[in-house]
Amino acid sequence: MPLLLKKRSFRDFFLTFLLGFFSIYLFLGNFTRLIRTELFDNNLSLSEILLYLICFCAYPYTSKLKSKNFSLLLLSLSILASNLWGIMLHGFDLKSFIYSIRLIAMIFSATVLGKIAFLRYGNDLISFFHFFLKTYAMTTLLGFLIFFTFISSEGLWVFLKKFHIVFWGDPHIKRFVSPYFDPNFYSAIACIPLLQSLLLRQYTKKNNYYFLSFFFLLSILLSWSRSGIATLAFLSCCILFSFLKSSQFFKIYPSHFGYTIFSLGLLMLLPFFFMDQISFFLDRFLHMNSDDSALGRLFSFQLGWDLFREHPLFGVGYNYLSIFSTQYSSVDSSLLSTLVYFGLIPFLTAFLLFFFWSYNHFHAINAIKKENPFLHRSFRLFYCYLCIIVFFSCHFNNLLYYQFWLIPMISIFSYFSQSIQSLTSLRNCPRRNTLNEV
Repeated sequence: MPLLLKKRSFRDFFLTFLLGFFSIYLFLGNFTRLIRTELFDNNLSLSEILLYLICFCAYPYTSKLKSKNFSLLLLSLSILASNLWGIMLHGFDLKSFIYSIRLIAMIFSATVLGKIAFLRYGNDLISFFHFFLKTYAMTTLLGFLIFFTFISSEGLWVFLKKFHIVFWGDPHIKRFVSPYFDPNFYSAIACIPLLQSLLLRQYTKKNNYYFLSFFFLLSILLSWSRSGIATLAFLSCCILFSFLKSSQFFKIYPSHFGYTIFSLGLLMLLPFFFMDQISFFLDRFLHMNSDDSALGRLFSFQLGWDLFREHPLFGVGYNYLSIFSTQYSSVDSSLLSTLVYFGLIPFLTAFLLFFFWSYNHFHAINAIKKENPFLHRSFRLFYCYLCIIVFFSCHFNNLLYYQFWLIPMISIFSYFSQSIQSLTSLRNCPRRNTLNEV
């Protein structure tokens, strides 16, 4: 256990409890709506509010970590300013205001969770990855239970309604909807543990990570999500390119052949059990110009673009998009909805800050490559995954604002930031580290 937690039994217990609660929250996904509020049309559960409150209480424990919160403060003020701008344009809307507070709480809590994880695991990246792998493995197991129990997701919605969990989604038939109740969201999220398991296999040479990665790979394929499988394909190219650069990549072990034959054999069995789903998937992919889902996304994109042209500089105000249409409460593309919410000036400012953040972190991570090559490769591949999501995947669903993706992703990069800063300080001590100034 890291020295930061040594001989602090109550703090150790509290922070471990917080990480455990976070793990359960990710594991259950939308099942947490069993304990819900009346806000957001049952989209906000009491467990989510409790997670934010616990993170707020845990924030003082992160005081020993020398990190600046300028970006967090700037993001919070920008969200509140956007909501205030929406009030000036359209009048006060309680739901939009609470959504603004919720987004700030998500970003704040995720940042705290990353710092708490660093207090708990220190620079032990393997243990940090194990935390997420155990969580997502349980989530995927629960997803397979749903997959084999409910052929149609409509049956799941009816079953959940008996327990006062109100959820209405598309009638997915023989698709892996997971505890997140959406195959498109899940397939993008499942790339996180898939990437972690492959990184651990490459670093530790343990074959159990092979089978774990196949476990997540199979669940992504069974989602039959076009955007999710495309995300997987892009990420696979990044992983392959990274591993090809490794000096150990071309060392062939007998276990490699066994895993490859096992994986290909199981994948070749899919057509025998899911021929209808494969045919339907290929038909939707080849005829997207007449697919209802694709046309619906195109319509929402046109709606968002029209709203942006009406309010180009500072947008319509955060989460004020719903007042313009009764049928579409949001634009499917996260980037476009961000542009509609905040306008061009804040949007470009955010990308400028993201550029400086990226530059600072890549400069720091390259400096400590020899000291911790595993952290170096993990950060670069997760950065590639983030770029794939931001510039591709989020155009097909509002993934960037989805709590079950946003919170773990920010927490992972928050941990990376703390670990990089720690190693940089040890390397350059006593020189002042300026990594988190932007």
